[in-house]
Amino acid sequence: MELMRECSLKRPVDPLRIYAFGFPMSRPAARLAPALAPALFSTVAPISGIAPANNHAPAFKALPVLVLRGAADDENPITIDRRFFAVTQKAGGRRIGFRQYAGLAHQPLADIHPGTA
Repeated sequence: MELMRECSLKRPVDPLRIYAFGFPMSRPAARLAPALAPALFSTVAPISGIAPANNHAPAFKALPVLVLRGAADDENPITIDRRFFAVTQKAGGRRIGFRQYAGLAHQPLADIHPGTA
């Protein structure tokens, strides 16, 4: 969070375009940062990894969130994101989406990296 604030002060950062995005080890940060300061982010797109605890769901209700998950991920099972999706909706989150990739294990998604199929 401190690095983000510092970069925003020193560089021409559009505050309406700060995204929290991460794959496994950076995913908890992509989920925790908006929970700590939801007003700083314009959207959240976590991939695999571990979802935040249920008590963080209200922080995400006003944010656009797209959860991206491999259905065959046995390292971080998809059930944790299904839980987070449900509790965020129950907390009033209406801008949360859930994209499940059939057969995808614990790996990056090909369709989100430029130049890959």
